[in-house]
Amino acid sequence: MIAEAARQGDAVAKKIYNQVGKYFGIAIANTMVSVGPRKVVLGGGVAAAGELLFKPIRRTIRERVTIMPMDQVEVVAASLGRNAGVLGMAVWASQNLIGA
Repeated sequence: MIAEAARQGDAVAKKIYNQVGKYFGIAIANTMVSVGPRKVVLGGGVAAAGELLFKPIRRTIRERVTIMPMDQVEVVAASLGRNAGVLGMAVWASQNLIGA
């Protein structure tokens, strides 16, 4: 509902996504400095917001991460969408629990 309002131009909804994106960006930037990934994949309900959330995340990461070339790091939505976590857990369980 908030995402749709933001897409339709609601100022408060846009502000919410910018603020949330900033906080996600800070958390991701802190992790990136430690791990140095080439790709950051976000899934679930977070990814459903699309660029409403991804733009402020990318902007915050660019502002905060200076020890690695940000043009070589992708921030993308998970290709499995909202089911990524469930499918990943199912694969893990089948490999680690079934028949154990």
